[in-house]
Amino acid sequence: MQLWGSLYLQSWQRKEAEIVQRWGMRDFLEREPPRSNFKGEMREVDLLGDCFSVPLTLNPDGRERYFPATSKWKRMIVGAPIIFFMIVVVIVFTVCTMYSRTVLVNAGVDLHSVYV
Repeated sequence: MQLWGSLYLQSWQRKEAEIVQRWGMRDFLEREPPRSNFKGEMREVDLLGDCFSVPLTLNPDGRERYFPATSKWKRMIVGAPIIFFMIVVVIVFTVCTMYSRTVLVNAGVDLHSVYV
């Protein structure tokens, strides 16, 4: 199992290097510019903490835009019933369409002549 893990890791690193070379990403700067349409609160970032948690959108003054989890959950709670309602509307229209077609066929209406 250790041999397989080691070989898999080496093959993945080789594949990653190949993709980096092919896409021209060798000297790619990982810091992305802040998005202008992102709305969030400014907060201080602890740069002395874990080195893996430093955000890529950090401003030069050591602050970043942060979108709180409470705001995210509020948006999800408001959006979920709307999406559920839209799904129900689609299902109702589908069932009504199928029902009306069945009624028309049972009444002897030729649907092919209606649609053509």
